[in-house]
Amino acid sequence: MSQEIEEIEKKQIGLRFREFRKSNGILQTDLEEGVPTTFVQISRIENGHRYPSVEILIYMAKTHNMDINYILTGQRHVKGNAK
Repeated sequence: MSQEIEEIEKKQIGLRFREFRKSNGILQTDLEEGVPTTFVQISRIENGHRYPSVEILIYMAKTHNMDINYILTGQRHVKGNAK
C-alpha cells in the first residue's frame, strides 16, 4: 500500500470513528476509563494520524455496539446477506 493511500485510509477511519463516538454521546475522555489510552491518542486516531488499536476497537464493539467492519472499511455488514 502506498503511503498516500495509507494516509487517506487513516483519515477515513478517523472520520468514521469520530462520527460514531459523537453520535453516541461518547467523550474522548470517556474512553480513557475503558482501555489503556488517552484523549490525545483518540484525537490522533480521529484526525487520521494513527490507526485505532485492537484494544480500542474491541472495547468500542463490546461496550458501545460499534460495527468494526464499518469503521475500518466503510462497509456495513448486513446480517443474513453474508456470502
